[in-house]
Amino acid sequence: MINIRDLKFSYPGGFALDIPEISLSEGKIYLLTGPNGSGKTTLLEILALLLPAAYREFLYRGGPLPDSERDLLAIRRKMTLMEQNPYLFRTTVGENLAYGLSIRRIGKQEIGERVDFILKLLGLQDFRGRKVGELSGGEKQKVALARALLLRPEVLLLDEPTANVDRASVEFIEEKIKEYHRERKGIVIWATHNREQAYRVGDEMLCLLEGKLVPGTIDNLYFGEVRQDGGETYFFFKPELKASVPARKPGPARLIIQPEEIIVSLSPLASSARNSFSGRVVRIEELGRGVSISVDIGVPMQAFITRASYTELGLKLGGRVYLTFKATAVSVV
Repeated sequence: MINIRDLKFSYPGGFALDIPEISLSEGKIYLLTGPNGSGKTTLLEILALLLPAAYREFLYRGGPLPDSERDLLAIRRKMTLMEQNPYLFRTTVGENLAYGLSIRRIGKQEIGERVDFILKLLGLQDFRGRKVGELSGGEKQKVALARALLLRPEVLLLDEPTANVDRASVEFIEEKIKEYHRERKGIVIWATHNREQAYRVGDEMLCLLEGKLVPGTIDNLYFGEVRQDGGETYFFFKPELKASVPARKPGPARLIIQPEEIIVSLSPLASSARNSFSGRVVRIEELGRGVSISVDIGVPMQAFITRASYTELGLKLGGRVYLTFKATAVSVV
């Protein structure tokens, strides 16, 4: 649905976004993760066609973006960005919701019907005449979400939509976005810092690190050094802890490994995998589709296993386990 090649953007004298290719398929919820300052908001604004960027190719539904401002506006109106701190007009909830439809020259009767529908969908039937200044933080986020969904976008971009709201509001917003996506398809791109949320609601993860897309998640991100030792290439987490990695130039580096690539066992595996570490379980967390295990192997390392595997292994806090992964399963950048 969206394919961009050689995307580049930079702020004067500072941060730069450099992505060789990004492809987004219809029918998926993408979770965009990364540390503060990694470029998540910038990428969302570029995808929403609100921030001009350089690129070799930008295809939308297989065709290049049009040159004329009028035709480009038609595509832009198929996209909606809900910002982390959305701006709401200092008027009523109903007027906030109606505004986006009115500038699209939709008739008053249809506007009224669509506003009524979205208020009912989000359980906000009694909010239509309320002033925005009277709303709580969670209520404002729900109104902002209602305003975004009301436009029926093909591409819904969400910048931390559940930040700074109570848990009940988080669960409510997550469920309504998933419900909308099931009905409307299209694409949802959802920026979040919440690892549990990413596993709970996402189909695929996009991970940004210093303006670049990196494979996997940022659960296992390590800063260290690549060295040659005995003709092999290793990443040194610290002087006494190293992992075998694909051959590359020595020097400072970052290692990333997806938690799903790590095998958890109660005893050493008879395997061709070059990396096996023993450690103690320090955290167990049930996530959407499985269980996240944090193991202290000298550095904290996260593994993600199925609920069936978790039950079979009988894992407990403080228990000793082995983490095994192939050298080819890691990325060194």
